[in-house]
Amino acid sequence: MNIKRLLILAIFTISVSQTAEACRQSALHRSRSLIEAMLADLNSFYSHAGGGGISKISQVRTDTYKISILQEEKVDEYIYEMTTRTDCSVVIKSRKESVQSKGVRASGSAKRTGS
Repeated sequence: MNIKRLLILAIFTISVSQTAEACRQSALHRSRSLIEAMLADLNSFYSHAGGGGISKISQVRTDTYKISILQEEKVDEYIYEMTTRTDCSVVIKSRKESVQSKGVRASGSAKRTGS
């Protein structure tokens, strides 16, 4: 694991622990924890230049979210399945990638082990 990823995970862990009580009390805080975990993971590997950035983040199921990222002639989509521990720390169970381009859809998946 590289230093940048370790630093991101350390900062995220501190942030999550500070909001653990709020997370247990509010679905909004819980959603925020899940979204921040996805963004930290996405930041660790997604390096495509150009495009329009994140166009949509949507909740598919209770612990499943989809991030859509606009590129010039395609949309990169990542579907994250996660769990939240009692302390509100987030474990990414899986990340699936798909690409939409001119009506053609290709997909793949990457299994993640959470921290």
